[in-house]
Amino acid sequence: MDSFLTTARRFARRLPTVLTIFGLVLCSGIAAEFAYRLYGSPPMTSVFLVGVATSLPFTLVIVSAGYGLPKLTVSERYYPRIGAWALVGGVFLGTILSAFGPLLFDDVLSQVGLLRWGLSVGVGSGFLAGCFNARVIEGRVAAERAQVRAEEAEDRQEILEYLNALLRHEVLNAATVVYGQANLIEAGLDSESPHHVRLGNIERQADDLAAVVKDVQLLIRANETQDTIEPIDLCTVISTEVEKLAVRSDDLVTELDLPESAVVMADSLVNRLFSNLFRNAVEHAETTPVTLTITATVDEANVRVRIRDNGPGVPESLRDHLFDPTMDRHDTEIRLGTVIVGRLVDRYDGEIELSRTGPKGTTIAVRLPLVEESGSSDTQTAVEPSGR
Repeated sequence: MDSFLTTARRFARRLPTVLTIFGLVLCSGIAAEFAYRLYGSPPMTSVFLVGVATSLPFTLVIVSAGYGLPKLTVSERYYPRIGAWALVGGVFLGTILSAFGPLLFDDVLSQVGLLRWGLSVGVGSGFLAGCFNARVIEGRVAAERAQVRAEEAEDRQEILEYLNALLRHEVLNAATVVYGQANLIEAGLDSESPHHVRLGNIERQADDLAAVVKDVQLLIRANETQDTIEPIDLCTVISTEVEKLAVRSDDLVTELDLPESAVVMADSLVNRLFSNLFRNAVEHAETTPVTLTITATVDEANVRVRIRDNGPGVPESLRDHLFDPTMDRHDTEIRLGTVIVGRLVDRYDGEIELSRTGPKGTTIAVRLPLVEESGSSDTQTAVEPSGR
């Protein structure tokens, strides 16, 4: 039984070729009969010509199956169904007409022509009916799958909303209270007290916990679609985020090389995409001053932003899947920020890659599609030492 099913599947995969060969045989039969009647006996008749005219379109459909069937949006798993329809159509009409052939015609050639006509029309119409039936079934299955996916997405959205509320009202509020209480206690202690250092650690841990919760909330928001995607000048976004970073960082030198404009389709979260990349480079730097070089170039369809720092490089265990949200990583501090970046780049139909990393620094490249050509290739270049 298994060998029979295997043979049937192999035959089904060759269905387009089999139909094409069968159609060519039918065409050869028409040509041979036409030539025989033209130069021999019996003579050319109107019945023969009508038969050729009515069966030739079906014959051409069968011949074109070898090229047309793979082009249709029908999976190969429906080939057995299509082949069965074609076989049933050919056997049904072929059997009936072979039985009535001797009753309608006296000569064998006309009886063979009638059988050929039945096979052409039967197989051709069966093939078309099978294709239509397969398309209907596949469309129905696709609709059911889409409905299931929509229901699953709705369930996931409800869970995300619940988690978002839980993080906001429980975890974030608790971290804020812990930070505030530790700060009050610390204020009442002598700076030389051993508890002063411990309370400082508590404050930092509570602050880090609050930051993680906010980043998780950002991830949840990135999976939603409420924000309107609209044209945004990426150069303005980058310049603004660099200015914010310069205010918070005393030992930072930034070098910008940006076009006059680079308009992309994005939303308010695009600011977090670049602020995370910039902040991540600064927070993990081990040398001073921290140098951050940001270069953007545009072509006809994309803007490409390269962010280079002079940090110690990305740990080797994180390099291959730095922006992949499905990978488990121990370094949560690095991973969460890069997961957010990866999600947002996907949100804007872009790409991101770790171009280079090592002891002398890291370069990250971001590509986002442009709304339209940016117009000018003139650039504004600035070197901004911050707080120095």
